[in-house]
Amino acid sequence: AEVVIQESKDVLELTGETAQIAYVAYYGRPADNSGLGFWNDVLTDNEVNYAPRREDSLTGQERVIYNDIVNQFGTSDEAARLFGEHNDREKLNQVYQFAFDRDGDEEGLNFWQEQLDLGNVTLATFALEVALGAQNEDITVLNNKIASADLFSESIDIQAEIDAYSGSSGEIFGREWLEDFGDTISTQAQLDTALADLVG
Repeated sequence: AEVVIQESKDVLELTGETAQIAYVAYYGRPADNSGLGFWNDVLTDNEVNYAPRREDSLTGQERVIYNDIVNQFGTSDEAARLFGEHNDREKLNQVYQFAFDRDGDEEGLNFWQEQLDLGNVTLATFALEVALGAQNEDITVLNNKIASADLFSESIDIQAEIDAYSGSSGEIFGREWLEDFGDTISTQAQLDTALADLVG
């Protein structure tokens, strides 16, 4: 399959082409191809175009779909495996590490901790909001991760790869692989080596 790397964006937007953002920021790994296709289709069909840094607000059907995504991500078995043992501060920092390769700053952590305590956000909502709000160095790191993850998702296209990239072992593989990117974007050659390891 031909892979198109999208150029780095200076504002991130949740659209029918960018559901990968949720996988990278919340799960810390590339989406499986079918999951990515499913959520991209949902976002496309409902004409979701949400960029909080452009001061967009979610209304009507867009909000319904957004809530559906964060609820399904947030209540998944994978989320329980990933975050179940941790306190809120550790969970928040984990998301910062997944998205930006760094811990959260004290001010940001305190703000989001309060939002969690008040029940204004869930961890999955936080992950999507903090990713979509990225700027400066953070957006460069996250763009590189998303581009690498897109390459990964699009390249998992034979049954052996699809089978290997499922379940908790697949999740761990994807997470460890994506950790290497942030300063750089994966090349096809690097990815092909990784996929050979995955299937092997």
